[in-house]
Amino acid sequence: MKPDSRFLSQQWAWRRIKAEIPASQRNQGPAKTPPVVAIIDSGVDGGHEDLRPFLLPAQSVLNGDTRDDDEHGTLLAGTICFATNDVSASAPELKILPIKFCSQQVPPSADRGAQAIRMAVDYPASVIVLSWDCGFDTPNLRQAIEYAGKRGATVVVAAGNHAMNNDLYPNWPANYGNLDHVITVMASDRHDERASFSSYGNTTVYIAAPGVDILSTVPYYGRPAAGNTIPLGYRFHRGSSAATAYVAGLVALLRARNPSWTPKDVKQRLGASVTPLASLKGLCVTGGIINHQLAFSRVSAV
Repeated sequence: MKPDSRFLSQQWAWRRIKAEIPASQRNQGPAKTPPVVAIIDSGVDGGHEDLRPFLLPAQSVLNGDTRDDDEHGTLLAGTICFATNDVSASAPELKILPIKFCSQQVPPSADRGAQAIRMAVDYPASVIVLSWDCGFDTPNLRQAIEYAGKRGATVVVAAGNHAMNNDLYPNWPANYGNLDHVITVMASDRHDERASFSSYGNTTVYIAAPGVDILSTVPYYGRPAAGNTIPLGYRFHRGSSAATAYVAGLVALLRARNPSWTPKDVKQRLGASVTPLASLKGLCVTGGIINHQLAFSRVSAV
């Protein structure tokens, strides 16, 4: 979404993560080659007016089916684009590569996830978004995640919506967060506390971002509910997936402006620039939520 979106007043999270970057901090300008953010999910609605400028041709591991029949992938795409608020439709600072590996009928699986991750890495994508869980640590999935790191990709993963401690009850791929190129994200709410549904982990979850009442894009089908002031093609969503999308957007901007940075550099920059919150201490490694302004104000110090 563009920064002058008619929905800007309803983007409370955008203000909480201080995503309005002052002009003085945009000293490097857009990347000559926008980074590619691969969303491995249910697909993305390629016809959405707010997403078309950002989208690359969709791919799929489900017999070529690229339609988003679940909405989840399109919700992620809209949130990622809005997190990069200083882009314009004519010169977006990132490109989104939709890779469909699940649907309403086909749940996420480790093997299909691994296949899609390798597809994203080989494209190549520099940011890979995994907002799902499959429950198991399989050799195939682990090797695909490690392959992404070897090829210089940052993998941003949702902690999960099980309200459980991932340190004690591992959840995959979230628990690959101990790797230098993997950033596992939990969700916070309007009160800067852990969202009631969000999983967490003092050692396995790295950072938090808002994940409640997030307005984003959905495919153009169905009808708005009676009395709904949000038009067709948009709705509010919640979950550690929404939080993960905000983090992925910031990661993409950092990589766009600093192409020489490694995934480890990006992860360290996020950790050094959080807004620390007492309510999140002990629930994630950094104990805070992402902060765009601090992340960019400290870029020159890296």
